[in-house]
Amino acid sequence: QVMISSRSREEHWNRDYGNYSAAISIGTLVGPSLAAAILGAPVFGPEPERAVFVASLAIIVAAAALITLLPERRARAGGDAGPAEEPFFRVLVTILRRPGVRSAMFVSIVVISTIDILVAYLPVFGEVSGLPVQLVGLLLSVRATSTLASRLFMTRLLARFGWGTTLVSSLALAAASLALLPMTTEPAVLVLLLAACGFGIGLGQPMSVTWIAARTSKAERSTALSARLGANRASLLFAPAVMGAVAGSAGVAVVFVIMGIVLELGAWATHRARLGPVEQEATAA
Repeated sequence: QVMISSRSREEHWNRDYGNYSAAISIGTLVGPSLAAAILGAPVFGPEPERAVFVASLAIIVAAAALITLLPERRARAGGDAGPAEEPFFRVLVTILRRPGVRSAMFVSIVVISTIDILVAYLPVFGEVSGLPVQLVGLLLSVRATSTLASRLFMTRLLARFGWGTTLVSSLALAAASLALLPMTTEPAVLVLLLAACGFGIGLGQPMSVTWIAARTSKAERSTALSARLGANRASLLFAPAVMGAVAGSAGVAVVFVIMGIVLELGAWATHRARLGPVEQEATAA
């Protein structure tokens, strides 16, 4: 993420972070299918699980090799010297005090938690509601595909509707879809709801990265983006545990309603935050 912000022009951040997130979505689509193909292939013998891990290792090694081929970019004389010399937590406090950064962090946490909880609890909802396993798998694929589609078309959406309107509307769309999800078991309606939800939450991650990068200086950017990732990972530790307690006491349906409410809070936080000139310029570009 830091590499994109340092190698890409500011007016291209939305496009480049959208493509970056789309690549992640492609990975989440291809990875499970590749693993399933390996597990089902008789050529790998009685323990095909080993082949899955070997394939994962090969992909990681290939990615590391590609990184070594990237040309280095040395700091220009008299330019930004790189990371700030101040202690990490002092820089982090400074970053969090900037207008809009806390809202961007909140949106990022909400979206990543929603994706994780949706993947975990949709099969539980399907089992409780008597949905076929194949339908649940289809719904998860629809969610992932629509997320990919939203990221591929993100630049066009921003050019058409503007930065703030696009993010607020996408979060509100995902919130409404999640809140309505436990109210039906009709397959066609579920497909439409998961498609709408996936499209809505697909924009939150790349746009929150652009948001944070736009509100920080180059010296602060790596700290800000690492703090965002750290907050995301922390949410993946605590959010499932909290939702597990909720599901155990109030039922699985309440989990989706609560996540819809939290997404709506993210839309409200985005609406309350004022866009800076960098986001506006990126939208115009």
